[in-house]
Amino acid sequence: MVRKANQFMPIHEQDPFAWFREMRAEHPVHYDAETERWYVFRYRDVERVLTDYNQFSSEWAHRR
Repeated sequence: MVRKANQFMPIHEQDPFAWFREMRAEHPVHYDAETERWYVFRYRDVERVLTDYNQFSSEWAHRR
């Protein structure tokens, strides 16, 4: 089960590092249907997403 980090919770009340460790280990590439966004957690995956312009795009033309 994927737990979402609560961005509105004060930083001292949460452990974002544990959440990031869990996501890297169990869900390194995760699609959140609620927000319609992809989350990428491993360095090499992030690097590829940011540099492989033929495969990945920031174009939002197809969004509703």
